[in-house]
Parts: sequence; structure tokens; C-alpha cells
Amino acid sequence: MTAESLYAESRRLFTELGDQLGLANVLMGFGHVGRLRGNHVEAESSYEQARSIYTRLKDKFGISGANLGLGQLYRTRGKYEKAEFFCKMARGHYEQFQNHQKVGDSIQELGHTYRLQHKYSQAEQSYSEARDFYHRVGDQMGVARVLLGLGDVFRDQANYLGAESFYSEARNAYKVLQDQLGLGNSCLGLGDVHRAQNALATAESCYTEAQDAYIRADIKIKIADASFGLGEIFYLQRDYPRAQAAYLKAKDAYAETNDQPGAAKAYLGLGRIHLMRGSYSDAYSCYNRSRYLHSQLGNQTGTADAVLGIGQTLRAQGHFVRAALSYIVARGIYLQSPDQRGVERADIELRQIYQTKVDAIGGSSSPSDLRDVRIRILEGDEILQLGHDSQARGHYVKAELSYNLARSIYSNQGNLEGIANSDEGLGQVYYRRNHFNKAESSFSGAWELYFQIGDESRMASLRLWLGDVYRLQQDYFRARSSYVTALDLYEKNGDKGGLAVAFSRLAHLHRAHGHYTEAELAYIKARNLCALLEDHRGAANALYGLADVYCLKGEYTKAEAFYITTRAEYIRIGGWLDAANSILGLGYVLRLRGEYRSSQSFYIEARDIYMRHGDRLGAAHAVVGLGYVLRMQGNYDHAEHSYFQAHSTYLTFENEFGIADVLQELANLQRMRGDSMKAEAFYSSARGFYLRHGNERGVADAVLGLGHTYRVQGNYAQAELLYKQARSLFSGLGNQLGDADATQGLGHLHRMRNDSTNAASYYLEALRRYVEIGQMGEIASTVFGLAEIYRVNGDWPKAELAYQEARWVYSKAGNGLGVADACLGLGHIFRGKANYDRAGSSFIEAQGIYLQYGKKIELADSFQGIGDIQCLRGDGKKAEGHYMNAYGILAEIGDQLGMAHAVLGLGCAYCVMGKYASARNLFAEACRTYDRCRDLRGVAHAVLGMGHANSLQHKSARAVLCYHVAKELYGQLGSQTGVTAAVRALADSQKTPAVVGGAGLPPAETKDGSIPTGMDSTKLDARHSVLSTCLRKRIHGRSGGHGHQKLSAATDSRHRVNGRAHARKSTKYRRSNHKSILNRI
Repeated sequence: MTAESLYAESRRLFTELGDQLGLANVLMGFGHVGRLRGNHVEAESSYEQARSIYTRLKDKFGISGANLGLGQLYRTRGKYEKAEFFCKMARGHYEQFQNHQKVGDSIQELGHTYRLQHKYSQAEQSYSEARDFYHRVGDQMGVARVLLGLGDVFRDQANYLGAESFYSEARNAYKVLQDQLGLGNSCLGLGDVHRAQNALATAESCYTEAQDAYIRADIKIKIADASFGLGEIFYLQRDYPRAQAAYLKAKDAYAETNDQPGAAKAYLGLGRIHLMRGSYSDAYSCYNRSRYLHSQLGNQTGTADAVLGIGQTLRAQGHFVRAALSYIVARGIYLQSPDQRGVERADIELRQIYQTKVDAIGGSSSPSDLRDVRIRILEGDEILQLGHDSQARGHYVKAELSYNLARSIYSNQGNLEGIANSDEGLGQVYYRRNHFNKAESSFSGAWELYFQIGDESRMASLRLWLGDVYRLQQDYFRARSSYVTALDLYEKNGDKGGLAVAFSRLAHLHRAHGHYTEAELAYIKARNLCALLEDHRGAANALYGLADVYCLKGEYTKAEAFYITTRAEYIRIGGWLDAANSILGLGYVLRLRGEYRSSQSFYIEARDIYMRHGDRLGAAHAVVGLGYVLRMQGNYDHAEHSYFQAHSTYLTFENEFGIADVLQELANLQRMRGDSMKAEAFYSSARGFYLRHGNERGVADAVLGLGHTYRVQGNYAQAELLYKQARSLFSGLGNQLGDADATQGLGHLHRMRNDSTNAASYYLEALRRYVEIGQMGEIASTVFGLAEIYRVNGDWPKAELAYQEARWVYSKAGNGLGVADACLGLGHIFRGKANYDRAGSSFIEAQGIYLQYGKKIELADSFQGIGDIQCLRGDGKKAEGHYMNAYGILAEIGDQLGMAHAVLGLGCAYCVMGKYASARNLFAEACRTYDRCRDLRGVAHAVLGMGHANSLQHKSARAVLCYHVAKELYGQLGSQTGVTAAVRALADSQKTPAVVGGAGLPPAETKDGSIPTGMDSTKLDARHSVLSTCLRKRIHGRSGGHGHQKLSAATDSRHRVNGRAHARKSTKYRRSNHKSILNRI
């Protein structure tokens, strides 16, 4: 098993045991694993959760460990101020405990943080101080790590003699300690030092030694570092084939370990190789990827190096103006770093370009300074057009740089119109990158200039842009004012086309704020104006807006009709990308109605059109929708692939809204997979994105998802707060579907709390809303939840009807797993009614679907259900086979509670076959497992089963003891029928020891404490008490502790309400005569 899986199992057990300290320690382990694997979001969430628990427990030592872990994480992520803060906190606490080892660790971590901030004197001081602490406690490994850090400090300051001395000392220490990782790090540092001194052969030897050490330690990320070092050596030796191979090896390893800084420098190296070999397209691609990664990491020098490489590639291709622009940009970044050597390199490249242009026209000139060089190379209009071209291609960083440079040139010339054009372009770039404050500033500046010039047409256009900015900032009144000003200007100038656009923008505003009537009227005005102007595209756009309004109002039939109309119109006028938008809308509407098969086909059609016409962002939107449908159909692997595909595209285009949406969908996926920890991390990240950009709908969705996650984790109080917060947010937005989803979540929550009255109330409220808006998928899941409640309350006719209804709707919606869940529920109902043929058919149908989707736990449930039927029919041999199949599946995935259910079923089967001694042993084994899992009801059933087996073997004293124990356990559980069954078993055993007669396991339990036949007792009642010590010793020969078994309902409110839990299902136990001990449950 992997470390992650072991921690996950430990987390589950500590959660069930209610051991908060153990849970916090496991979360620390998750944090370490996540940090080392580069899963920084998950690591941060784990450390923070652990820190929160330690704080509640007032465990200062634990708090210190969490602080140190956070410090290491933030240092890894380049957030040095935070890293320094947490490391100092950790140091302070450890000093209070006088724990010199941990004080040394904290100071050493501070040394790393200072070094990375280029605070070398502080770093050296910290390392030296840490070394003293390590010497004091005799920690030779700590001393070696400090020597390595000191070597890094001296190397970074170009003090190569000092660095070589420390690295050599560290290498010798690690050799004595036989630490391959430390040895590799020391050799890697020595390689860097010798490479800087141009001792290439020695450097190559050191890198090779480092690589061998890392291979022995099997540390992929460090093997990549050594490969990169060898690539640098081969590049300097002009051995380009070997250099390329080394860089590629490093790049692949960095990608596999999710090391973004490593990947960034590997791409930079590959760019150099491709440039030297004349592969300019590959060089440009590698440099550009390196630029993006470095900029995302906040590494200014790396970003500038990559931009400089782009300039060199462009110059080699003869694109001198674009090359000069790249050099100017690189120079500016070097100045900010500051990196004087980088500035000098950029200046040299600029002068070479200038000389190339002078030579080309046969002139001669000696520019007075670099500013003169830049002005002579570049023309404002040319750079402005470069900005427009880059913006059209979605290359917003390049566009911003071009507009800024154009603005500088126009300012030198005193060209007001040029400055205004540049500001307007900058505003558009900032708007598309969601930097709304900067966009507002640029648009306002351009407005003032156009006002001075007297260009009312451009003023009106800018008012539209400002309205869009305010709209996305949720500033309704300023947005409305801007749009109305634009309307007035267009009307004053008789510009009907401008009026149509302004009405459309005003309609967007009303739509975004839930003013659907006003939005509808504005879209109709826009459509009428466009029709008057014979602007077919504008009219279609207005109809498309109307379709969106109807979709948001929940009028899906109207929305579908308008999307179909606009699709046909766009295709008629050749607007294929607009047609794809309409098809995307159709996919969304059908998805909202739960018609997943049809929705999937529309998403695929839209994706293909976007791809054919080169719209990668549009294709990404379609792929996200496709992932949603696949997720709802239970096809998780394909859904995940879709999400990551879209995420990659959004990263490329720096589309933060798209990134946030994908994080949200990945969170939903992880939650449906049962990985609540990853789900929580993704939801929190998505919510952070949405909050930063004022996206209230996104925030509401993330809050709802967190509510689902906490519910599944059993944190019901926190889940309830989040559901109510989500309801409030959705209600404020006028979003009926979101409001209904949160209401349904409250229904799931109260059902899991065994509060059937409130659960039914919330379900019925949600169902009413889903019916009003025609949401098929949610109707099915809500009806399923009601069916579970009816089953719990013993109202089997209503339960059967609800399961049948849910099955039909799931089938119509193409939700295979939903169909299987409904079949499983029907199987339980039919079994309780002794309709074994229909019960068997239902279980078999569910089994086939679960097998198709690879749902192992549910598949085991279906095997156990069929085994129960065979027992009830008196065929113990067949029942044994089904129980064994269930046990094998559950053992494979390590589900202890499920294995106990299967063992108990086997005990029943052996009683049917007359193998009473074996049955008694199986019941005893099940009893012990239930006890370990803190499942008191399971213990009661197993003890009662032991009583039957003993009674059938004429061991009356043991049987009586078991019945007495079972009676007491059922009494603790509040199961009156269980108590009655035990009392009857006692009476029957005293009358006729050899015949159990009317005694048996509890026949049914409803809301008054009875268990309906075939019901899942752990779902119906999660109340657990503690076995008394004496009873535990009499039955198990050991004592136990306290525990609460957490119950989970649906894995997703939009999909399944199966009641599948962290607390697994209990197999159903029945009275035993010579045919079966199951016929009384």
C-alpha cells in the first residue's frame, strides 16, 4: 500500500473512533506527502486542518509541527514572507519546550527561506546557529544538511571556493551516514560550482555521481535535477544531441513529479538547443512555455531569460520588430529583478537589431542612447497593431506589453489619439484577464482623451466597456449608468447599430442580476433594431441572450426553442462559432433537465465545431460540460480526463474563471469518488478564485459543494451551516436550481441524522422546485431519498412506488448508477415482502450495472442481497457462493465492516446447511469485527446468531448467555423488536433446546425501533452505545472503547442518494429453524 492509502485508512479509523489527536497526526502525514509530491493545495489544507485540531486540543507541540510544515510548504511555493512567519512561530514554541532538535530544524528552515530571498548574511547566520544546535544534540544528519545549505549560500554569492569546501565536507558526511539523497545533493552542488568555474569535465563527473546516488535512492525529482545539470554541461560543450536528450529526460521527470520550477528551466534549456539547431518553431514553443511557467511561479529572472530567448528566436527568423519588443520587455523585467547582467544582455541584443536594420538600408548611424535605439526601431502604429493581433489570438500578456510600448511611443510624440487607442486596448486586455480595476483605469483614461478630442462615437464605445467592467464587479448602478450614457450618445448621433449593442449590454446586466423581465424587454429591443438594420447576426445574438434568460428562469422549453432557432440562423449566415455557442447552450439546458444522453451529443458537437475553427477556449468550455455529463453517468475516469484537458487549455490562455470552474468540477468528481479530502481542497481553491473576482454564483456553488463534503465526512453541524449559507446565496441571486440543490442537501443531511420528519419536509420542498423547473436528474435523486425514508418508516408500499418512479426517471435520463441504486432498494423491499423472485431479479439487475461501472462496494451489496434470497429459500450452498463473492470483493478493498456483514451472512448459510459449529465460529468472527468497527447493532445480530447456533447444538447455557447479551444490546440501541426477538429466543430455548421455534433475529425495524426485512440497519440508525466491560469480556474476552459510526448518504446531491456510507451496510440476520435463520428479520 502507498503512504497516501495508509494515511487514508488511518484517517477513516481515527474519525470513526473520534480520536482527534490521532486524526490531526494523520493530517500532518497527508500534508508531508502532499508537499513532497507537489500537491500544494492539498498539503496546505491538511496542515491547516491539523493545526486547527491541535489548537482546539491546546496541543502546543502539535501546533508547532503544523507551523513548521506550513513554513516548509510556503517556502516550496515561493511565499517566503509566510514561510518566515510560520518558521519563526515554530521556533518560538520549540524553544519553550527546550527541544533543541526541533529548534535546529526551524532555524535551518529559516536559513533556506532567507537564502531563496537572497538574504545571504541572514541565511548564513541561521545555518551556523542551526549547526550549533545539531552539534549539541549529536545530530550528524542535521549537521550535514546545514553544511549543504551553507554550500548553497556561498555558491549563490559566486564564492565558489567556499561553496566547494562546504559541499565537499557535506559529501563526506553523507557518505559516512550512507544517505544517498544527501550524497546526491552534495554532488549536485559541486557540479554547479565546477560548471560555474568552467571545469566542465569535473562538473560532468559530479553530476553523474549525483545521478547515480539519486537512482539508488529512487527519487525521480532529484534524478531530473542531475539530468538537467548534465544537459547544461553538454550544451556548454556544444554536444547538442546529448544535451537535448538530457533536457528531455529532465523535463519528463519534472512533469511526472509536478515540479513546475524544474519544468520551467528544462523548457528554457530545450529552447536554447532548438535555437542552436535551427528548429525555430520548437525553440519558440519551449521558450514560451518556460516564460509562462516562470511568470506563474513569480520568477522574474527566469521569465526574462525566456522572453530574451523568444527575442533571439524571432531575430533569427528575421522578425526584427517583434524581437526588439521581446528584448525591451526582457530588459524591463531584468530591471525589476534587479539583474544588471540581464539588463546588459538585453541591451546588447537591442543594439545588434538596430545595427542589422541600419545595415539593411545601407545607412550608418550611432544612436546616442538605448532609448534612441528603441524609438528608431519601432513605430507606434506598428506596435499598436501587434497588440491588436496578440489580443485577437488570446495572447494577452504580449498584447499588454505591445499596448504599453505603443503608449510610450505615442506619449513621446504627443499623439493623444494614439495614447487613447493604446489605453483602450490595455483596458480590453485587462478586462479579458479579469483585472477589472486596471481595466476601469485604462478605459477611464481613454474616455477623458476622446472627450478632449470630441470623438463621441469612441466615447460611447468606452461607456459600453466601462459598463461591462462594472457589471462583472457586481456594481449594478454604475454599470446601468454607463450603459444608459452609451444609449444617450448613440441616440444623439442616430447610431441605431450602437443602440442595438447598448440594449444588448443592458440586457446582459439585467440578466446577471436576476431582473429577467427587464432583460427580456432589452433583448427584444435589441433584436428589433437589428432586424430594422438587417443585421442578422445581431438579431441572432439578441435571441441567444433571450435563450439564456429563459434558461436562468427555468423555462427550459422556451430556452431550448430559442437555442435551436439561433443555431439555425448562425449556420445560415456562416457563423459557425456562434452556432457552436447555441449548441453548447442546448447541451446545458438538456443537462439541467437531466437528459444526459442528448446533452452529451450536443457537447461533443459543439466541441468539434470549436476545434475545427481553432477556438480552443470554446472547445474547453464544451469539454467541461462533457465532463459534467460523464461524471453524472458515473464515468469518472473519462470525466477526469475531460476536466484536466480543459484545465490545461485554461492555463495556456490564463483564463482564471475557467480554471476556477474546472477546480469546482474536479471537487465534485472527487466527492463522488469518495475522496472527501481532495474534494474539500478543490472546493476551497475554487471558492478563493470566485471570491477574488466577485463571482457570487461560483462562491455559492463552492459553498454548496463544501456542504456536501462535510456531510459525507459526518461533520453535520458544519454541513448544515454551509447548506443554509448556500440557500441564502442562491436565493439572493434568484437561482432556483441552486436553491433547490441546497434544500435537497439539507434533506440528505437530516436523513443521515435519522430525522425523517425534517428530511421528508426538505425533500418535498426540493422536489416541488425541481418539478417546476423540469429538472429530471434531481427529481429522480429526491424521489430516491424519499423512498429511503419511507423504507425506514416501514411504509413499504410508498417506498416501492418511489423506488419504481426513481428507477424510471434515472433510466430516462441515462443515469445507469441511479437505476442500479433504485433496483437495489427495490430488492430490499421485495425481499421484505417475501417476493423472492422479484427481489432476486432486482438484485441481479443492479449487480449487472455495478459490474459494468466497476463499483465494487455496491457490487458486493448485490451479491449479499442475492445470498440472503438463497438463504430465505433454504439453499445454503448457493447462498454461500454469493456471500464468498461479496467477501472477496470487500477483502480486496479492505472494507472491514463489509467483510463482517459477509461473514455473518456465511454464518446464516451454514446454519441453513446444518453446519452449526462452523456457523457459530463465523458468528463469533463477525462479532469481533463489528466490535472493532464500533458497530453495536452488528454485534447484537452476531451475538443473537451465536445464540441460535449454540441452541441448535443443544448448548443451552451458552445460548441463554448469548440471548441475554443480545437482549441488553438491543435495549441499548432502542430496538424493541430486537429485545422481543431475544426474549422469545430465551423462552423457546428453555422450552425446547433443540428447536429454535419462534425465536430469531429481529424481524423488522421501523421508526419505532423495528428493522424491516432486508433493511440496512446502519443506515437507519447511527446511534451507538458502549458495550459494558463485563459483557465485552464475556463475549469477546477483551474490553473496548467508545466510538461513533458515521453515516453517509448520497455521494452527490446531483447524482446518487444511495445512503452508501463510511459506516457500511449491515447484512440482514434472521430466525433460524432447520431451513434458515434469516426468516424472522
